Amino acid sequence: ILAWQPLDPLEIKLTYAWQNTHIADASSADNDSGNLSSDVRPRLSPQRNAYTLADLNAGYDFSWARLVSESAFVRKQMHNFFDASSRLPGDLPITAELFGGNSDTLSQELRLVSPEDKNADWQWVGGLYWSRQKVYDRLDINLGNAAIPTSTILDVANQLVPGLDLQAPDGSLDLLGDQSNVTIKEMALFADVTRRFWQRLELTLGGRLYKTDSGGTNTLTGALTLLRGSTSVVDQADVDEKAFNPHASLLLHVTPDVLAPVATAKGFRVGGVQAGAALLPTEQ
Repeated sequence: ILAWQPLDPLEIKLTYAWQNTHIADASSADNDSGNLSSDVRPRLSPQRNAYTLADLNAGYDFSWARLVSESAFVRKQMHNFFDASSRLPGDLPITAELFGGNSDTLSQELRLVSPEDKNADWQWVGGLYWSRQKVYDRLDINLGNAAIPTSTILDVANQLVPGLDLQAPDGSLDLLGDQSNVTIKEMALFADVTRRFWQRLELTLGGRLYKTDSGGTNTLTGALTLLRGSTSVVDQADVDEKAFNPHASLLLHVTPDVLAPVATAKGFRVGGVQAGAALLPTEQ
């Protein structure tokens, strides 16, 4: 975290965080006796996850309020391999699930906040918010065994179904591939007002007026898509939502160490493209 105060009422803060996690093998067990062990997976199941955050906060103090601008960027990445051979007969490394994905989120918030005063009867905040998130996920369920050359099976499959692409990114056979490519955008106005009564009771009223758009595609590939009569299945969706979410709360300071809160709120979570579209034919 870096902070700079070029003027008495102006303060600028820059925050950066990065985290990289590597797990050599999935923490799963093959028994219900309490032993943290697994003997049914012939291969390790490593996992890699990365997280990056960059945030720029600039605030300016007026005599009657504080103006704050906050810009942020968040990136998440994951690459996971899970050996699922135990789900099939035998002890050969036949099948695995590969999951990878990333998301990039940009956001901007501009808000006005009442001056900091613990004894003030009125406290308030209001502002504007904008964000855009791009999400890409890919799941591959692969079949493969070193005893059977992949090229042989691919040649036979392509002869049976011309144009069928069964090769996964790692060169094995793709039983099912699932790719989601989604963009989520949101704009909002928000405000909160708190009134204190008798220094012990606080009433808060507020709300958020928003517009959200979530849209993109989900693409299925691999051998199982033949159940839908095609070598690939693409589902597209786009959801728009405009609404107002109010909230209210009442907080009683029973003693300096005991609080009694009551709150009610309306919430919403946007839908959109769902990973794993139906494989079986559906009525139109």
